[in-house]
Amino acid sequence: TGAVSIRQTGDIDGNSTEARVARAEQALSAGDLNGAIDDICAINGRGAKPASAWLDQARQRASALEALDILEAFLLDGRRG
Repeated sequence: TGAVSIRQTGDIDGNSTEARVARAEQALSAGDLNGAIDDICAINGRGAKPASAWLDQARQRASALEALDILEAFLLDGRRG
């Protein structure tokens, strides 16, 4: 037999790892990568180490998206001039 794991989802109050992961998941569903990073970054204790690999990748993606936004603005501005 397999184990069943039940976890809360959505906008959960509190600072527990479960609450932070649920809020991060909700932020990602809404396209808010930086909000998800903020919640996961605040995880302490045993959950911090497993979250670190995700945080590294998420921060890299956020930086890449920011660079693309800057490039897009530059290119669009150049078309007007």
